[in-house]
Amino acid sequence: MDSFGIGLSGLSAAQKAFEIIGNNIANAATDGYHRQNINLTPAFSSRSARSFWAEAWTSRASPNDRRPFTEEMFKQYSLSEQVSQELATLRMVENAFGELSGRTGLSTAIDEFFNALQDLSAHPAEAIWQSQAVTAAETMTSQFRTMGDFISSLESQIKLETENALEEVNALIVRIADLNDTIKRHEIGGGRPTI
Repeated sequence: MDSFGIGLSGLSAAQKAFEIIGNNIANAATDGYHRQNINLTPAFSSRSARSFWAEAWTSRASPNDRRPFTEEMFKQYSLSEQVSQELATLRMVENAFGELSGRTGLSTAIDEFFNALQDLSAHPAEAIWQSQAVTAAETMTSQFRTMGDFISSLESQIKLETENALEEVNALIVRIADLNDTIKRHEIGGGRPTI
């Protein structure tokens, strides 16, 4: 193969490498996408007693070495943690509403308010039924206020936990980037990184 052909094969391999890099960057945020690597190998080679030289280069994209089972395991673990967190939050809300705890909670307060209104409609002129309806309304509105305060507090707590988790993730990303840089410098220097 002539020098011109060797140069063209090198440029073609470099172009393929740039395409793969561009594809990796474009799909970095895509769920389930894994970075592809490029493998440059000599297409033709010559060997003599003392030397080896490549006469042309080929490139081939290879997917990251994650196995489908491992990938699915990571996804399921992530989903499991998300569902566990959601379940814990919903249980706190359920306990606050008191729907399943007998004679307390918002549902009971609403029922008592409508029962008091029904009694008042049967006896509109009597003060005792009027007083009972007002008391039931005050109890119900107090329950609504309590629930509103609880949900606002829970929202603030979840927001704070999310911000803390994001700070931790960002710190881990910085550490990973530093480790990658260290590994890269080590490999460029001819060393082999060890775990």
